[in-house]
Amino acid sequence: QIGWFRWEAYVVWLSDFALMVAIYFVKADLYLIDPAVLALKTWQAIGLAILALIVGWLGYDYLAKTSWSEPTRRAAIFVFLVACAFALTHAFSGRGAFLVFGAIIGTNMAANVAHYLVPNQRRMLEAVRTGVALDEARLAVSRQRALHNNYFALPVLFLMLANHYPLAFASRFNWLIASLALIAGAAVRHFYIARHRGSGDLWWTWALAAAAGAAMVALSILGVEKPQARASAPASAMDA
Repeated sequence: QIGWFRWEAYVVWLSDFALMVAIYFVKADLYLIDPAVLALKTWQAIGLAILALIVGWLGYDYLAKTSWSEPTRRAAIFVFLVACAFALTHAFSGRGAFLVFGAIIGTNMAANVAHYLVPNQRRMLEAVRTGVALDEARLAVSRQRALHNNYFALPVLFLMLANHYPLAFASRFNWLIASLALIAGAAVRHFYIARHRGSGDLWWTWALAAAAGAAMVALSILGVEKPQARASAPASAMDA
């Protein structure tokens, strides 16, 4: 089963990255660059997007490996991702920022599979075959990274499909909308994770998701830039 899961993660990442190159990199002047946000040359925008993927993984991986408690680590990762969203929306067009932000999270998910879940699974299977005691530390890391991927699943889906939500990515508050997508998606996933564990009353998860969703809609509407009113033509020009 881990074999299918591994190749599924790799194929999804490779195909998504290929589409990112074919559309957002080849047509960077149309999809990535917004001179009103930051005047970038094509090679600068592409390089910055690739750098964002690398920094996004290194920052997340560092925070996930800290010795802090898991709730503190999750809070730090959330703050880091919000900072990424803010930085991206001040470097790229709204459409490009949402795509690159989704690519960062998707890259983290695929890297979790490649660097932690699959290698640890292999070592644990080898330990079972040879009768060696399982490494509890590796089990804990696998559980942590699998849980993180679970929480990332819905937000990354929204961000990768954000091309269809112009009110969201074109809003003045687009970085807040992207951050709220993390909260809403994680809240829904937490409901299912906790319910399968037999946890108690989980109404608050749906309340949090609904509140975050409502805030996303409100910010999408409030963040619409009103076009400047055209100056009326001079009377002399009208007469002419």
